[in-house]
Amino acid sequence: AQAFFQTKDPIVKHLKSDVVYYIKCNDCGHSYIGKADRQCVRRLGEHGAPKTIYQQQQCNHVSDDLNDNNNIIELRRSLRVKNKTTTAAPTTNDDNNDNKTTKSSITQHEKETGHHMDWSNFRVICQDHHYCRSLIKQSLLINADEPELNKTTHS
Repeated sequence: AQAFFQTKDPIVKHLKSDVVYYIKCNDCGHSYIGKADRQCVRRLGEHGAPKTIYQQQQCNHVSDDLNDNNNIIELRRSLRVKNKTTTAAPTTNDDNNDNKTTKSSITQHEKETGHHMDWSNFRVICQDHHYCRSLIKQSLLINADEPELNKTTHS
């Protein structure tokens, strides 16, 4: 029966993990082939992708009752949890955190040229849960395509 129809919903591309992906610059056509062991949205965020692009692409599974500000649903909680004080960590601006993004050739390309990557139209080329096989696939794709942004900038 499973051969005729899917029993599970497909995973949207930006939430897939263990993938080799391809992304292109909107302005000059330079491209990059990368590998993400974690979800693509997290890896592309490290390259400098804005978080809002992928939030807009997600399906909205929230019911209409929860969307109305007038119909706030009170959750049942124990007194211990209700009385617990919550503290929020101070938010930091991602633009000021250059430590994790300056090593990325995509980020360097955007900063040096002022170009913008086509974040919403990245492609998942292949998915493989075996680490070594996905590294080999990425290497073969880089050798075949020779993307400009995959040149070694540091060692």
